[in-house]
Amino acid sequence: MQPVTAEWLFERGGLHDARLRGVRRNGSAIEIDVDDEWANERGLGRPEGAAPGTLVIADAIVLQGDLSAADGGWISETMLHGNELRLLFCDREVLVFRAASVMWASAT
Repeated sequence: MQPVTAEWLFERGGLHDARLRGVRRNGSAIEIDVDDEWANERGLGRPEGAAPGTLVIADAIVLQGDLSAADGGWISETMLHGNELRLLFCDREVLVFRAASVMWASAT
């Protein structure tokens, strides 16, 4: 797993155009499966083919939104400011978390 920072998200276009493929609690963490880490960055020298993975939000507290309604959502932008992670969607309500840390676990 690798740490997710504001810079990491910026390099991946804020995960724009990625889809959520699953959301679950795992103890005090929330795990969000994403279909493609590079969804909005294709054609810019990024890896070919889908690069799925999971955002692991440690010691997560949901500040806004409904986890059960996010499954299948189309991401507009993902932002990290301090310990607050925001997922903005094109077709769903925003999700906002407070987190001790955010990590990325690549499925490949």
